[in-house]
Amino acid sequence: MTVPTNVVSSNGVGVVPDALLNTYVQTAQTAAQLRGFIGINGMAVLLQGIASPGDGLAGAFYWNPGTGYHDDNRDTIVPSAAAAGAWLRLAMVNS
Repeated sequence: MTVPTNVVSSNGVGVVPDALLNTYVQTAQTAAQLRGFIGINGMAVLLQGIASPGDGLAGAFYWNPGTGYHDDNRDTIVPSAAAAGAWLRLAMVNS
């Protein structure tokens, strides 16, 4: 896959091809919102907070299609409609 050209998209305007979906930064305000959709392998989402935006529990999450995950409402978020997979918090390493 080649690097896509820069484009501007607005909600409800135009169509985003499937191949480009993983090139956009996705956000969710709360864990409840994040539980509302299933990702694709490697997809990343910026979560603004667990219970509410700015609650101190914001972070980056990525979709892992594996099995055996349990929702802990902090580092592992499992959509109720997912047969497998979970949103896992990316561990940030301080240098």
